[in-house]
Amino acid sequence: MARFIDGGLYGEYYNPQKIVDTYYTFGHDCEFSEDALEQPLKEMHNYFSTGAANGDTLIEIGSGPVIHQLISSCECFKEIILSDFTEQCLDAQRKWQNKDPEAFDWSDVVKHVCGLEGNRDKWMEKEEKIRNTVKRIVKCDATKIDPMAPEVLPPADCLLLIYVLEAICCDKEAYCTVLRNISPLVKIGGRVVMLALLGCSFIMCGDFKFPFLCVDEEFVRGAFTKAGFVIEKCCSNPRINQTCYSTKDFSNVLFFVARKETHCE
Repeated sequence: MARFIDGGLYGEYYNPQKIVDTYYTFGHDCEFSEDALEQPLKEMHNYFSTGAANGDTLIEIGSGPVIHQLISSCECFKEIILSDFTEQCLDAQRKWQNKDPEAFDWSDVVKHVCGLEGNRDKWMEKEEKIRNTVKRIVKCDATKIDPMAPEVLPPADCLLLIYVLEAICCDKEAYCTVLRNISPLVKIGGRVVMLALLGCSFIMCGDFKFPFLCVDEEFVRGAFTKAGFVIEKCCSNPRINQTCYSTKDFSNVLFFVARKETHCE
């Protein structure tokens, strides 16, 4: 029987401020900026700038408190729908979209991506582009057969997954179950774009250790293939930061793209 992480742990111990400070901040105070920001942002830019994934709607599952994953993708879709299980992450997203004074400041990250695009000085326009493209921020529970209930959403052109499948699953059966649950959210011919941590068994949020499902590239490939997807891109980048294994113990960051060919059985 599939086993999932107790959602109450995320509700009680997942602190967006600590996550952003530890993993998603440029500068000397963040030892994971290369692994969590620079390399993934480059992969996202390189992929979405090709126009391979585009259309009306992108849905992100488990958006967390961050927006870096939207900077390149917002150019390719008319509408972005963000979702998360925890109220604190949904609140962080709403604050940023509404320009709340307490919102996280993502200007350095947006400037970085605009630099990759050759338009660093237009970062403010990019921020507005993201805000205008995000149309809805909704509750999601990917462990359920209908993850977005009571919301009713048409299948999207693209599904975005950032370190989410490993974060909510205790075993590989659960991983495959979640994949079946979210598969109907993307239309036939649509794509899943994913970042995953390989070889990771935990991630720290302050003093709390969240368990992670330890997976490798072979398993990820097999799970998506069995779920009716065709793999289009699979790039495993070795960990750059070789310190701080007490904070999280991943070995590689996987950038993964798969096209949906059939409905999940």
